[in-house]
Amino acid sequence: MQASYASVQRAWASKFLSSYAMAPLATRTAGVFATRFSVQNLAVQNRSGSAAVVGWGGRLPADSTLWKAGQWTNATTTFIDDTADAQSSAATDVPLTTTTNNDGFIVMAQVPFNILSIIVSATVATGAPVYDVAYSIAGGTWTTLTLANLLVAPAYAAAGESLLWFESPGDWAMSEAGHATGIPTGYYAIRVRATTAPTIAPIATQIIPGIIVDSMKAVADSGVASWNYASGERDLLAVCDALAVAISGASDQNHVTAAYRLHG
Repeated sequence: MQASYASVQRAWASKFLSSYAMAPLATRTAGVFATRFSVQNLAVQNRSGSAAVVGWGGRLPADSTLWKAGQWTNATTTFIDDTADAQSSAATDVPLTTTTNNDGFIVMAQVPFNILSIIVSATVATGAPVYDVAYSIAGGTWTTLTLANLLVAPAYAAAGESLLWFESPGDWAMSEAGHATGIPTGYYAIRVRATTAPTIAPIATQIIPGIIVDSMKAVADSGVASWNYASGERDLLAVCDALAVAISGASDQNHVTAAYRLHG
């Protein structure tokens, strides 16, 4: 039997998802993990005013078992769980750094992910902070992501949605006790530190992680990034509860068209 696809055409004003309340391209029934999204074709027009990184993928639901977040204190190599705040919409309750060098935050999930929408509150970073992004590897240690692996680097000097978008490293391993005091084990972890601390530490309102399936770099303004899986389709992991687009430059003129289906 030939598969039947739903279609969607709409503006896409955010970078990835500006909150859990924002309408994605499509959602599935909450808690039904046997149903997954498959995409036959998808196209995004970049109207942000400059070249952009563009991709599509899925959202990880706000589930405190599936993914966690919290603060990293470098002096004591300690993780302080702040998952409830990171997943809620309550404003200005997720510190991203302190004013001490090398402090920061950690986000981790039971599945590898490669994008974070970090919703920065009115408390933004000031000064000239320098950030380091590292991932968990076997043996309880961290390895810094190279610039080549960072599609969109950390930046928290403006309120609103800020992306952290990276290529998943091949030697990414699940968290162990050695990665931090108090860290949950069995999660793929990303640690972001301000190696040069800001003079005012930024605070986020919410974090939304996702998995980008396909992406294109340097899509010109007014250019189109398109994916046509003529020989079949591309699947999202069943754990993703929504279909979404990512673009490094937000604009209410950005536009997406897609054909997709939900199946078991």
